[in-house]
Amino acid sequence: MIFSKSKDMVISYTDSQTDGEALLFIHGNMMNKEVWEKQVAFFSQSYRTITFDLYGFGKSKGEFRNSSFEDHADDIKDLLDYLLIKKTNLVGWSIGACIALVFAERHSDRLSKLILVDGTPKLLASDDFACAVPPEAQQQFVEALRIAKKIKAKNAIIQLEILLKSLRINDQTLLKEFKKNESK
Repeated sequence: MIFSKSKDMVISYTDSQTDGEALLFIHGNMMNKEVWEKQVAFFSQSYRTITFDLYGFGKSKGEFRNSSFEDHADDIKDLLDYLLIKKTNLVGWSIGACIALVFAERHSDRLSKLILVDGTPKLLASDDFACAVPPEAQQQFVEALRIAKKIKAKNAIIQLEILLKSLRINDQTLLKEFKKNESK
């Protein structure tokens, strides 16, 4: 099914239209709504299940890399409005977990339960957040970007840049290294 916000922004979604509380699934990076097929098959017995493709993934139309987590959270609210759903249980995986957190912050009145799967608020570990990628892995990441640019692997570059933006990387060291290696 299709929900159109404008001619350039179209969200592809599924809706089981079954009885029960709404249960909306948000996929991870480089995935689409089909990743949730088995969960939908199971939970549709008790819930009204909804899946959708983020912009730039699956059958949705629009650019993911120019959208913020806030934009995606507002899209979820708009989709819920369109489907006449007042409250939902929300499951987010990976980047979907980050988007779900923003939705919970911005639209808490629309949320029944929040289920987060394998998400992180920060990519690189630091003194205040040790449960992330060790800083020494930063150089490997920067090197992967450099190689991708050198061999003109545009899709790899775009996906790595999306990863940086979507995880809200604000580590200045990583960004400086990326900029420095970008010119090589």
